[in-house]
Amino acid sequence: MRMSRMGACVLALVIAACGGQTFNPEPLAPSETQGTLQLPLTSTGPEGTIYKLVGATFEITGPESVSLTDTSPDTLNVPLSVGAYSVTIGGDYHLERTSAPGTVVPAELISDTTLTFDVAKDTPTQVRFLFKLVGSGSADVGFSVENGGFIRGTLHFTESSVPPPNGVTVLSELVGKDIPFTIAFSQATVSKEAWKALRVQTGPITLQFGGPDSAALTRYVAPTFAGQTLSFNLRPEADGYVSFSGIQLQSQPDFYFHFRIEPSRRFLAPLDSEGYPLPGTFQFVTQEFPGSVRIQGPPTFGEVSGWLLNGKGSTN
Repeated sequence: MRMSRMGACVLALVIAACGGQTFNPEPLAPSETQGTLQLPLTSTGPEGTIYKLVGATFEITGPESVSLTDTSPDTLNVPLSVGAYSVTIGGDYHLERTSAPGTVVPAELISDTTLTFDVAKDTPTQVRFLFKLVGSGSADVGFSVENGGFIRGTLHFTESSVPPPNGVTVLSELVGKDIPFTIAFSQATVSKEAWKALRVQTGPITLQFGGPDSAALTRYVAPTFAGQTLSFNLRPEADGYVSFSGIQLQSQPDFYFHFRIEPSRRFLAPLDSEGYPLPGTFQFVTQEFPGSVRIQGPPTFGEVSGWLLNGKGSTN
């Protein structure tokens, strides 16, 4: 594994953190000890096929800066000082089956190219870039390959709730920023409901925020929704148009956070012979006014709202 280190600089890094949840908005302590970033690059799919991420480069920035250019190992283990980081995927990355090296497996990166994560003392932290395999399931560099779908887009935040007396909340700092997000699910049940609606009930979801400004959302918000399920509808409108019902997530069991996307504008989508929307990939946007998307937390976190840009979903 070729690995180059540079002087300290602060940017945002990509991970899917695991473990317990801490709702303390205080900054992390200065880097004094060491943990490990793990990047597993292979995964066994449900059908027994082993997939490998090939040709990727990873730029890690934070208390330390590291460049990774060798993806030949099955897992990259990177010792890092404790602190907040970001990682950006680049290069000519693609997936291959280990049984057919050199043959590209069609897949789409559904994560943002930059993700944030924290490194803790003596603890391995896994980074996960999510991929959608064309025509079948999903994969993540973390790493798994399953059948499922996703909802993704960019959250554009324009307003915050009235802050407490000190004038600042964690979420209010997102106003004026664009934050990519991805909700991925490994399984879904699709059924036809009344009023010609196509209903999608997912299995457990993974929520991921991306971009260099997503550290607080990655650290505090995303873990509270891990493993929850989600339901949404695609409903036909007049003249061949369809609308997306939006989503509502509420963390359990203590209701720390709410994440809501309101129903979308109408968009063109294919219908079956009975007039139901066909399962597959769809693109959507919300109305452009504050409240079309909203993330709300406890008082010290506050609330932020705006609208959704470049929405895209897949039912399977």
